Amino acid sequence: MATESRAGAEHGLPFEEPLQDPIDQAEPIKLASDEPAEISLQQDADCVDHPAQLGLDELMGYLAKGLDSLKRFNFHEFQQFYAIFLFIFGAVITALFLFVASNILHSINSLPLIGNLLGGVLELFGLVVVSKFVVSNLLLQKKRADLFMRIAVLKKDLIGQ
Repeated sequence: MATESRAGAEHGLPFEEPLQDPIDQAEPIKLASDEPAEISLQQDADCVDHPAQLGLDELMGYLAKGLDSLKRFNFHEFQQFYAIFLFIFGAVITALFLFVASNILHSINSLPLIGNLLGGVLELFGLVVVSKFVVSNLLLQKKRADLFMRIAVLKKDLIGQ
């Protein structure tokens, strides 16, 4: 082992020689006694109330700090980042919705009778709904313009810009 660390030092590795051999640092193994140990599950009443009170005090302190920081927050600067914040928040909500919908559909598909029997019918229904939406809203240029206008009005109502 000593030759390996010397060889490592020659190649510029950051290893140093051990100060003592591991054999000198060995501790004796303590054997368990044959007598059973006593375990107590009861606690004093003072010990039970103190951690809960400490946690409540900590929570109130954190809430006070949060409210103080909100009082000093400049909402005019936040308006610059509001669109980005709204986009990220919408993406998170959309991802959460898609995750839940995917799990629901997977659960329905794993049922023996419903998954096999209605799987093709639900796929056909989805294709019909998507194709109907495309034909009624996206196929003609005027309909597309109306759809984009409705989206812009809805966005203006929700965001307020």
